[in-house]
Amino acid sequence: MLVTMNDKEIFRLGTIRDVCEKRIRRKDAAQRVFEDGFRFAGIGNWWFDI
Repeated sequence: MLVTMNDKEIFRLGTIRDVCEKRIRRKDAAQRVFEDGFRFAGIGNWWFDI
């Protein structure tokens, strides 16, 4: 069976793996996914400079 994933899903999978292996905290993972969502939406880093 072939499973296809886009870049956003692959990034989130890596983040989930990091939490499961206790490399990062859930809070940090949530922040990472939130910030990455803005990047994929094309908003960029200006949002975090406000």
